Amino acid sequence: MRIVDDPPIDLRPVAEADFAFLFRLQETLRRPAMEAAGRWDAGREAARLRATIRPGHDQIVASGGRAIGVLGVTREPHRLWLRHIQLLSDCQGRGLGTAILGAILAQGQRAALPVFLRVRRDNPAVRLYQRLGFRITGEDDAKLEMTAEADKL
Repeated sequence: MRIVDDPPIDLRPVAEADFAFLFRLQETLRRPAMEAAGRWDAGREAARLRATIRPGHDQIVASGGRAIGVLGVTREPHRLWLRHIQLLSDCQGRGLGTAILGAILAQGQRAALPVFLRVRRDNPAVRLYQRLGFRITGEDDAKLEMTAEADKL
């Protein structure tokens, strides 16, 4: 399913065969920081990935026929919950994430639902979320909860 036309970004449901790509994605994005903290454990990460990704519900993000990331959005009665969005490092900083988030925010507006997410405080994407209209609505020592209200976008 095409989610954005320019640049062309397609989504397809995660299948069992995608877990090798998804593990490589996690390894690329999470391993350096986790190793620096002495917390990288490939087996634990693989188990966490299996517990987090929902085949048939979560989506592989593709551009030009190449898998470039993963997206998980759950529609709840009172909100859209952006459970995760991750793109390969070489696909970051090129407007792809902004385009995907714009499509999700538009979906929230059409449904008159806010879009909610949780993000680590130290994640550089926090600035992107704020630029797109997300506001901090909760926090703890490690994470921020952010919401973009449908009527304020």
